[in-house]
Amino acid sequence: MLGHRCRISQQSVSNAIETVTISLNKLTPTTLINFLTDLQRITANKLAFHSVAGFPITLRAIDCMHVAIKAPSSHEEAFINCKGIHTINTQAVCDNDMHITNLVTK
Repeated sequence: MLGHRCRISQQSVSNAIETVTISLNKLTPTTLINFLTDLQRITANKLAFHSVAGFPITLRAIDCMHVAIKAPSSHEEAFINCKGIHTINTQAVCDNDMHITNLVTK
């Protein structure tokens, strides 16, 4: 779809994505960015997500939510969401077995 919109061939888009992904893996510690690289695990994850939810070509699931918290004593205003409730923004990534592979709270 991206290639079609930009009038670039699918092969060129795929090559660019692969080049960027390999470069990120080389430059970034694996504790920050971790891509599946084992073809057997990639295939297993795709098949598992498809059998569970019918999602094609899916390796991980991501969701974000606001989690209610007790008002902090400092910088309280930074934790008030659009509904006037104290929350912290949370992002979670999980695999097909619902194991959390990444969690960010800010």
